[in-house]
Amino acid sequence: MHLKFIQTVLILSAILTAAQPQAPAQAEIMINRNGIQLNGKFYISEGSGTFPTVILLQGFPGNETDVLGIGMKLSEVGYNALTFNYSGTHHSEGEFNFDNSQKDVEAAFNFINHPENITKFKIDTTRIILGGYSFGGGMALTYAANHPEVKEVFSIAGNDHGAAMIEYQLNAERKKMLDDIFDELKSRKEIQNS
Repeated sequence: MHLKFIQTVLILSAILTAAQPQAPAQAEIMINRNGIQLNGKFYISEGSGTFPTVILLQGFPGNETDVLGIGMKLSEVGYNALTFNYSGTHHSEGEFNFDNSQKDVEAAFNFINHPENITKFKIDTTRIILGGYSFGGGMALTYAANHPEVKEVFSIAGNDHGAAMIEYQLNAERKKMLDDIFDELKSRKEIQNS
C-alpha cells in the first residue's frame, strides 16, 4: 500500500502539470446513500475509451464545486473525477458525522460501479482512485485502511482523525469550537429544510 500511495502521488503530480489539456465537461449528480441524497459533481474526461476515475473528497465542510480545482484539471488530462458534499453539509441530506462520512465514501464507490454510470461516464472500473484534501485526505486514508479493495489512494494535507479525536477529548477549548461548528451546520440544515 505504501509504494502504491507514493506512485499515485507522483502520477497525480504529473497529471496536474500536464501540458495538453482536453476540453472538460461536468455533470451535476446525486448519490443515493440508502435514501439520503448527496449533492455532487462529476468532471468528465472527453475522448474515446474508458477513463480512470478519482473519487475526490472535500475538506470540511467543503464547497459545492471542485476541490482546489483538481477535479477540473484531472478531467482535462484523461481522468474522470467525482466530488460530493458529505451528509449534512451544503445541500446534501442527512447528518454530518464521521461514520456517515465513511458511509458517504462507500456510496460514492457504489455510484462509480453502477452499470448505468459506468457506461454514461466511460469509467474504467479497474482504475478507481480515492483521494482528498484536508478532512477529505484523512477520510480517504481511513476508508482505504478499512477497505483492501481500494488499490490507489492519496491525501493532500490530510487530517489525522485519531489525533484530532484525542485533541477533541483533552482540549476543552477545541471541543467547544468543534461543537459550535457542528451546531451551526445543524442549524443551517434546519433552516434549509423549513
